[in-house]
Amino acid sequence: MKKMLVVFAVCFAVFNAEGAVDWDIYDDASIQDGDVYLAVNIYDNPPEQTVVNMTGGDISLCSINNSATLNYKGGDISTLQANNQSVVMSDSVDIPTMYLYEETQAYIHNGSYGSSIFLYDNAKVHIYGYNFDYNELVSPNLLNGQWENGESFSLVFRNSYSYNSDQVILHEVPEPATVLLLVSAGGVLYNRRKS
Repeated sequence: MKKMLVVFAVCFAVFNAEGAVDWDIYDDASIQDGDVYLAVNIYDNPPEQTVVNMTGGDISLCSINNSATLNYKGGDISTLQANNQSVVMSDSVDIPTMYLYEETQAYIHNGSYGSSIFLYDNAKVHIYGYNFDYNELVSPNLLNGQWENGESFSLVFRNSYSYNSDQVILHEVPEPATVLLLVSAGGVLYNRRKS
C-alpha cells in the first residue's frame, strides 16, 4: 500500500511539474506557448458563444461542445473532438486525429494532418486549397491536394467507405503563382489606362 502511494505521489508530482492539468472553459479564453493540458473541454455559456484562441501550447485531448469556437492557429493538439455545431478553424497546425460529430463545421486552410479525420452524423469539413486529387479506385478514403500556401497534403477519412462530397466540401482557391500573375497583369493594365 505504501509503495502504491509513493508511486501515485511521484506521478502526481511529475504531471504537476509539467503543468499538465484539465481545464473546463465556459468563457472566452486563450491558450498560448508554454500552456500544457491533459484535457481541455470548451462549452458555451448561453446566451454568449465561447471563443477560444489557441496560438501555442500542448493539449492531449481537446473537446469543443455546443456552439463554442476554437480558433486554432498554433500549438499541438493530439486528439480533437467537436460536438454540436462547433466550429474548428485551422491554420498552420498539426492535428493528428479529428472526431467531428453532429452539426460540427470544420474549416481547414492549411497545416499538417498526420492521421485521420472521422466524420459522424451531419458534420462537415471545408477544405481550402487546389489541385485536389481523389481516386475512388486507388484509395477511397484518401484526398490529396495543395493548401493555399502551396504545401501538399493528404487527408484520410477513416470512418467512411469513401470520400463523401456532402460532408467534405472542397473550396478551390487559386494557386499562389496564378494570384501573382493576376495582380501583375492588373497593375500593367492600370498603368496603361492611366497613361
